[in-house]
Amino acid sequence: MNCPKCQGANDADAKFCIHCGAKLDLVTEDSARPEESEPVQGVENSNPVESEPAQTEGQTIPETNEPLPPHSVQVQSSPFVEKTKEIAKNYWTFLTKVFQSPYRTSQEVTDDSPDLINGLITVILFSLFMPLFVYFYTRSVSGGWVAPTFLDTVVIPFFIFLIVIALVVAIIFAVVRLMKINIDYLAVFTRFAALIVLPTAIVLLAIVLSLINANALSFILGGFALFITFLASFASIFSIKETHYQEGGLDLIYVVLINYLAILVIFLLLGDALLGSFLSYFYIW
Repeated sequence: MNCPKCQGANDADAKFCIHCGAKLDLVTEDSARPEESEPVQGVENSNPVESEPAQTEGQTIPETNEPLPPHSVQVQSSPFVEKTKEIAKNYWTFLTKVFQSPYRTSQEVTDDSPDLINGLITVILFSLFMPLFVYFYTRSVSGGWVAPTFLDTVVIPFFIFLIVIALVVAIIFAVVRLMKINIDYLAVFTRFAALIVLPTAIVLLAIVLSLINANALSFILGGFALFITFLASFASIFSIKETHYQEGGLDLIYVVLINYLAILVIFLLLGDALLGSFLSYFYIW
């Protein structure tokens, strides 16, 4: 064997180097001991610790790179939108019933929230459609020579129509009380509103005809809608009598006469405010 210090040749069983005297067994043990190699910078550990999230037994971790199925994405709509959809659906059902049987439907409605909302929508539409009919009819008949203002012809009459309808319902409520019929004002309102659905639809058709210059037919339908609205007050009295009749009240004939005279007084008092705001344009041309 060679001495690791002087590299001199020695016997295999020699204990000391014959050239430098170094002890061969110690040198052999030091040279045979493997030196601990320092980790080389930049070389990753051959057994890296995996940084995967802990997973319990039976639990499946979904893949994050895959898109979620369509049914898992839920778009939450606002409560206002949902409420609007519900009101629209209820009103469409209400219209279907009224067009099939107006008088019977007026007997079925109550002062509950759905029927009350349907009645409010109908009254608002009627009060808006009537001034719009006059506005478009005036422009169509005059051929553009008369240009009524939207404020005087539509906005102001709209609020006047609302007031007139409220007063008409109040008159119906008062006269049925003369018949000793116990009914709320809102219940009378919903019945009257159900009966003016048909004239509301007719005046809407009159607006469409005025837009296409079918002026004669449009005028007839507009007047017919007002006539049906006038009859609706009497039909409301009969509708209430059939469902809430009690003995000992005022006779129906007198009730109808009182109702007619009271409504006539209202139209005489509010005639200038209601009609004078837009009918004056008919006399200009």
